Amino acid sequence: LLAFPRELLALFGTEYGDASLVLQLLATGYFVSAATGSVGHALLMTGREAEFARITALTAAITIAGHAVVTPVFGMVGAAVVAATVVAFQNLAMLYAVRTRVLGDA
Repeated sequence: LLAFPRELLALFGTEYGDASLVLQLLATGYFVSAATGSVGHALLMTGREAEFARITALTAAITIAGHAVVTPVFGMVGAAVVAATVVAFQNLAMLYAVRTRVLGDA
């Protein structure tokens, strides 16, 4: 996804080649998400539903505001930056919550 995005997207049609940067940005955000693991599930399974809900509500607000401001100006690349950043932030925030509140690390 990161090394040959244009070629991969060309499998679906040549008109998709323009979205190669978007694919790379989204793949990066979801890589961070995958690297943090199932931290959302860990919060839910350990009785930290309120923490999960707070982080989810915050990231939903950031997503809506970010897309409202960035997407009209920067188009699909801006939308991809917002989406990738929010996905990464959400999982890193949940990882921090698991480490500090569930595991007791600091």
